[in-house]
Amino acid sequence: MSRLPDLKSRFYLSLFVVLVSQIACGPKVSDVLSKYQGDFQKKREQFKAIAQALPPTAADKPCPAMNPPLKFNENTKTYNAEMLMYEQLLNPDAKPEFDMAPQGDLLNAVQWTGPNNPLSSRVLNNPGSDMEKSLKSALEYRYLVVNRVSDLKNPVAVDEKTYSPGRANLEAFIVDLSSNQVLCSFAFQAQSASTVSYSYKTGESQQERLAEFAHSTMWEDARKKLIAKLKQIPGADVEVK
Repeated sequence: MSRLPDLKSRFYLSLFVVLVSQIACGPKVSDVLSKYQGDFQKKREQFKAIAQALPPTAADKPCPAMNPPLKFNENTKTYNAEMLMYEQLLNPDAKPEFDMAPQGDLLNAVQWTGPNNPLSSRVLNNPGSDMEKSLKSALEYRYLVVNRVSDLKNPVAVDEKTYSPGRANLEAFIVDLSSNQVLCSFAFQAQSASTVSYSYKTGESQQERLAEFAHSTMWEDARKKLIAKLKQIPGADVEVK
């Protein structure tokens, strides 16, 4: 009786074990983050330098055609720009009071490689190949869209049904990361809706929930107006879900 089938089975089993071992022995997320720590520390320093160099007010400076064109498309998942708040330039781990900027891979990468990495130990022990792709992509980002609040008035609930409206005056600066140059800037104002419907659970303050929902309408208005302005840049590909 031939032993050839048995030998083939052993060969394929051995090959499978080797492949599994190679995968298991590959770098973990924690290893990849350590590898790129120095690169993103430089980004932290660059962020701070950009923050300190921004003008005190945003002049209405039209955006030129950019080469390459600005790209932040959440539908196709293609990016060469990061959007963040001014406070996150000074401290990427900051929690801005009015955070209306969509966040991409670059800010995530700076946070994940920093001293206050928010990722769980479970995530850090996962295979690191996808994380490495994300970090490499983030290092290639060409532009920053920096949003700075110049004046903020939050909605205030008067009772369970009415509130005084809020507004946020904002400035946006588009910065070329290859030179730290401000390419263009503009100002815009976001407002809360005049009326809002809201939900609440038993035990929750209806007045607080009303104020929260009113605030969310101001956040939505700010993001909508920012995206509309960015879409006016020649050649820009901007889509936010």
